[in-house]
Amino acid sequence: FARARERLEATPDPLDEGRLEEGAAASRLALGDPDGALERALRALELLSSVGSARGRCSALHLAGRAALARGRLDEADRLLREAETVLGTFEAPWRRADLAVSRLELALAAGRLDEAARCQAEAADCAQKWNDRPALARLLGVQAEHLRRSGKAAQADAFYRRALTALR
Repeated sequence: FARARERLEATPDPLDEGRLEEGAAASRLALGDPDGALERALRALELLSSVGSARGRCSALHLAGRAALARGRLDEADRLLREAETVLGTFEAPWRRADLAVSRLELALAAGRLDEAARCQAEAADCAQKWNDRPALARLLGVQAEHLRRSGKAAQADAFYRRALTALR
C-alpha cells in the first residue's frame, strides 16, 4: 500500500485512491482492526462517490457495514448494509448478493433476529450456489459454524468449519 500511495501522491486520482482505501479497509478488517477498517471504508466511500462509481460505493458501504458490525454498532451496520443493498440494485452484479447476504446474516444473528437470519442464510446459499461464489459460500459456512460454536454445539460447528475449508478448494 505504501508504494501505491506514493504513486497516487504524485498524480492523484480519486478512483485509484478510493480503491486503495477500499483495499486498506479490507486488510484492516481481516487483521481485526474494525476502527481502522471503518475509517478507511468511509474514506473510500467518499472518494468513490465523488467519481460516481456505484460498484465502489457498494463495496465501501459493505466494508463499512462489516466494520461497524465488528465494533458492535448494530444500528450503524444495519444502515450501511441496507444502503449497500440499495446501491447494489442500481447496477448489474447479482453475484455480489451472496457476500452481502452473509453480512446481513451476521448482523441478524448478532441482533437476535433469527427469522431474518434464516432468510439471509437461504439467500446467501442460493446466490453463492447460483454464481459459484466459493469465497462467499465458505464465509457463510464459517458464520454458521461460529454461531453453532457460540450455541455450545462444538461438534456441529467443527463440521461446518471443515465444509468451509472444502468450499475454498
